[in-house]
Amino acid sequence: MANTESTNHSTSSTVVPPLLGDNYTSPFGMNLTQSPAVKLDKNNFLLWKNMIMPVIRGHNLEGFILGTKVCPPEFIAVQTTGIQMDENATTTVEMAQNLEYNKWVTTDQS
Repeated sequence: MANTESTNHSTSSTVVPPLLGDNYTSPFGMNLTQSPAVKLDKNNFLLWKNMIMPVIRGHNLEGFILGTKVCPPEFIAVQTTGIQMDENATTTVEMAQNLEYNKWVTTDQS
């Protein structure tokens, strides 16, 4: 009886998506750097709103317009405890940069 060996070879490949360039258009029809085709005036508010709001919502920016996404404080109090050599450990409060504030400013200003 013959002894046969079989070997399975598998290969894997990685698919890398293309980078988004300057000409990238969001799936919402326009990117945030484009001006709407219709200029807002007192006669076409509903048309303009129906064009703009899906873009604003799609980029999760509605809270900035409605004021529901409030600015967090720029600095926050952080408690630090000194090394405890005896029962008289010192605890101090220092002000530190709030990372949530940095994220908020970046999103608000972009």
